[in-house]
Order: sequence, then structure tokens, then C-alpha cells
Amino acid sequence: MTVSEGGVFQSRMHVQVNGEPRQVCEEINVTDLLRDLQLNVERVAVEVNLEILDRRDFDAKTLQEGDRIEILSFIGGGDVSGFSSSVGDGLRAVPRELEADERLPIDGE
Repeated sequence: MTVSEGGVFQSRMHVQVNGEPRQVCEEINVTDLLRDLQLNVERVAVEVNLEILDRRDFDAKTLQEGDRIEILSFIGGGDVSGFSSSVGDGLRAVPRELEADERLPIDGE
């Protein structure tokens, strides 16, 4: 698909980002996608087609038609001893202390 942006024609392709269909420019890399989504590269983890990417590879990873991208954003706040993260539409994962009966046994216990 080709669209005009400011008089310049750009080819577009379809990908999925966190399960949602999205059109992006062909030749886009992960860093540029994150920038387009207004996400801080230093505060996300990215998986493309079930492969977790090293942050150092974001610039080199060019997306392809049909790629499935999952982005996990880390958000500070809450209890100073914990953390929270958001996934997709606000799903949050927050660590908690395990109850005594949930803990894994340690050698000798």
C-alpha cells in the first residue's frame, strides 16, 4: 500500500502491535516504531514474532509485513520496594510477598 504524506509517497505495511493491527512505513525499525508510539526506548522490552530483542538491536531490527510486536512498558511508582509494569491496555503486574505456604523449599528446610 502506498500513501502520500506531505506530497511524498511512502509504502505502508501491516503489523500487529500488542494484538492490534497497525499500518507502518516499510523499512521501519523497532526504534522508529517506539518513537512513533511516543515510547521511551530505555523503558520498554520488545518481542518480535516471539523473539525478545536486546535493546542494542532495536535500530538494526527492520520490521516486515505481518510481524507481531509485543511491547512491555515499565512504569515506576507505587511502593518503593516494588515496581509495576503495564502491558497493552493497562494490565499491571506488581510483585507481592509470597505467603509461607507458597514459598519454594530451600535445601535443608
